[in-house]
Amino acid sequence: MKIIHKSYTYLTYGDKLLIFTEPEKPEYGAQTPGGTVDAHESHLIAAHREFIEETGRPLLGAVMPLMDQKINYYDNREPEVHYRRFFYSVLKPCHLEVWQEFQEFNWYETTPNQGGGPILFRFEWISLLDRKIAKPGFFYEGFGEPIERLKEICQLS
Repeated sequence: MKIIHKSYTYLTYGDKLLIFTEPEKPEYGAQTPGGTVDAHESHLIAAHREFIEETGRPLLGAVMPLMDQKINYYDNREPEVHYRRFFYSVLKPCHLEVWQEFQEFNWYETTPNQGGGPILFRFEWISLLDRKIAKPGFFYEGFGEPIERLKEICQLS
């Protein structure tokens, strides 16, 4: 199987988590910004680059390790093993001006890893205490796994 390294960032503000969905592929469920680590990058550098590519905004606070995950991935192509490194960052009140559309916004990923045209992402902030995030299928494959650890870090559990 092909091995792919991935890097994702969970950005929080209070009890809120920044997530996105793909309106053209609702079956994918909620995700967090991130993607493939390029050959010349560390996971941390990839997390910063992918966050900017997928949100149009930089990560302004410290970015800290959250957890690692290995997942067998199947998406109508050759099976792959994804080694995912999850990070988290906390949005500070002094950075809110960067997030003017704080409730919900759309952004296009213009450089998808598999090529093709731009992909529409719909971003929103959801409470880490919201019961729907615990429901099966809310998050895309494996993206819900770091939530309990994130709640501990945010002192919400």
